[in-house]
Amino acid sequence: MAPLTQTKTLDLIGSITHPKVAQKIADNVTGKIPLFFFLNRIGNKEMEDGGENYRLPVLHTLTTAQAYVGTTILTNPETDSVTSAVYERKQITVPIVATGTKLLKNSSGNVDAIIDYATSLVEIGEESMKNALAGSTIGIFSSQNESDLGVTGLRTFLTDSTTTQTVGKLSRATYSFWQHKTDSVATGFDTDGLLSMRVLHTAVTRGDEGPSIIVMTPTGYSLFLDNMVGTMTYNTPSPDTRFGDIDFQHANFHGAPVLPDDGVPSSRAYFLNLKYFKLLVHRDRDMSVRDWISPTTQDSILARLYWAGNLVCNNLARQGILQGLVDTNA
Repeated sequence: MAPLTQTKTLDLIGSITHPKVAQKIADNVTGKIPLFFFLNRIGNKEMEDGGENYRLPVLHTLTTAQAYVGTTILTNPETDSVTSAVYERKQITVPIVATGTKLLKNSSGNVDAIIDYATSLVEIGEESMKNALAGSTIGIFSSQNESDLGVTGLRTFLTDSTTTQTVGKLSRATYSFWQHKTDSVATGFDTDGLLSMRVLHTAVTRGDEGPSIIVMTPTGYSLFLDNMVGTMTYNTPSPDTRFGDIDFQHANFHGAPVLPDDGVPSSRAYFLNLKYFKLLVHRDRDMSVRDWISPTTQDSILARLYWAGNLVCNNLARQGILQGLVDTNA
C-alpha cells in the first residue's frame, strides 16, 4: 500500500476535526467541569453571535408601591431600576501539533494509525483546554477580571471582602446591591462548620431561591462528610431533581449538591445560585479546531483548539463565600 502523502494526511486529519467533532469536543470538555455541567444542564450555557462585550441587566431598585383609596392623587415617579454589568469576551487557545517524525511513523499506508494518532492529539487538546477552563490561572476559579485576558473567575466574583474590587465594571464599594454574602468558620468544622454553612445558606436564600450548588476544597468536602455522619436532618429536603443523575462525586446540603474541586481557594467554599450565572460562548469558537497548516520553520503540521466567551453574573447578592474552613478539625 502506498504511503500517505502530506496532503492526504492533512485531509485525513482535517476530516476528524470536522465541526461536528468540534461540538463533541465542546460537550466532552464542558461536561467534565462541574460548574459548566450544571450551567449547561439548566440551560444557562448560551451561544452568542458577536459584539463588543456582554451587557447584563442588573436590578438594583424596586419601584415604590402606593396605598390609596377613592380619589387619592396617585404619584408616578420615574425609577431608574436597572443598570448593566459589563463583561469582556475572553479567548483561549490550545495548540495541536503533529510532528513530522510521528507522521512518518504512522504514514506507511496505515490509515488507522494516522486516525489513532490524530485522535490522541485531539484528546490531549481536550484535556489541556479542560485544565485551563477549570483552573485557577485563567479559568473559572481564577482572579482574572475584565482588564485581564483570562475568564472572569470566581475569586473575582466572590472575594473575601464584600466591599472591594469591581466586577462587571460595577464597584462593590459604591453599590450595596452588588455585594455578595460571606460568613466564617470561627473555630473548626467539627465545632461550627455546619452552623456557619447554615447561616450562609440562609443569607443567600430568598423565598424559594437558594444555592444551586456548593463547591468546596477536597479537604473541606471531606470534613463536611465527616460531620454529616449521623446528622440526617441536613440531608433534607431531597436533592433538586432538575439535575437528575450527577456525574460527579457529591453530597447534599439543604437540597444543594456539594462538590469538591481543586480550583477552590484554600479554606473556602462557594455557595452559588446558578440562576444568575451564565456561560456565554461565541458559536464560532465553541472548542473549534481550525487552521491546519505546515509551519515553514518546523517539520510538523499544526492546528489550534479555540474557545471564546466568559462566565458572567448579574446578581452577586444571591452568592456567598464561606471562609475559615481550616484543613483539620479543631
